[in-house]
Amino acid sequence: MLTSITYLTYIGISVLITVLVSRTLSKNGLTFLIAGFRGDDALAQSTNHLLVVGFYLVNLGFVLLRMRTGVEIADINALIVYQASGIGLVLLILGIMHFFNMLVIHQIARNGTLVLQAPAKPAEDKPDSSGSEKPAADPRPDRGVWID
Repeated sequence: MLTSITYLTYIGISVLITVLVSRTLSKNGLTFLIAGFRGDDALAQSTNHLLVVGFYLVNLGFVLLRMRTGVEIADINALIVYQASGIGLVLLILGIMHFFNMLVIHQIARNGTLVLQAPAKPAEDKPDSSGSEKPAADPRPDRGVWID
């Protein structure tokens, strides 16, 4: 009986934590998505919803897979160890998912507001024989300049 209570408690706490974290990330991340999509509110909200669905699927799938039905919880010490290790692992996965989502949001924002242009010409360039200056070649063509 103690094993069943432990499993149900683990699932309940894990689902609660997942829902609370997801709501917080969704609410606060929407602003970044709107900025990243240059004010396209509908696209930002749609992307935000898809990130939330993916977040739920990965985290809840992990929570359910982590349960080991072969573990017998015989006393309160075993219950505490099982709960602590299980919830600790869920929190770790939630943190990893959070950083992954922030990376995605950062990439969206970067790609949405990044304009590629030639870098400023260094002052030490000298004019060529025709009297006009050549623009400096960008050694890093994949780099851009942030604009407001």
